[in-house]
Amino acid sequence: MRRKVWALIAALASTAGVFAAEPQVIFDGFAPGAKNKDQASFQKWRKNFTRRLFSADVRMKFDSVGAKADLGFFTCELLKDGTLRVIFIPGKTELTPAPLVLTSQDKVKAGEEFDLAVNFSAERRRYSFYLNGKYQSENAVFKTPETLHWTKPDFAKIPGKVSRFRIYDAAL
Repeated sequence: MRRKVWALIAALASTAGVFAAEPQVIFDGFAPGAKNKDQASFQKWRKNFTRRLFSADVRMKFDSVGAKADLGFFTCELLKDGTLRVIFIPGKTELTPAPLVLTSQDKVKAGEEFDLAVNFSAERRRYSFYLNGKYQSENAVFKTPETLHWTKPDFAKIPGKVSRFRIYDAAL
């Protein structure tokens, strides 16, 4: 059931402007002025963000295989075999210093846009990863988002294109 609900939400999110005025969008990287906010403004916003539940919705493409993008609180990488790897980098207070890595089952091609979503629920103690609205994987190791490395993404440094980047205050 959860996979069907997320597929519907991902399909709706790919329609321009669907969530633009909804309260669940708590950070829109493409809202007017959002690209120009500095790291200090982002960190101030982040301090007020309760991270017990959140989701991120990204529409992007990579120019080449092997490309890697820092998307703020996770990194996304297109591997040689066409799978995507999502890496959550632990913060300095994390007891287990190894990154949390989720890998897609489905493949994407360099130069083609795709929808990527990550989801966290403290209640379920799980991160999950979706590609084009389809469930890919989830973690087996518990890490809280308070201990993740959070920075404002710099879309200009991404080897490809990001056309949507939103964070929601719900685990979808």
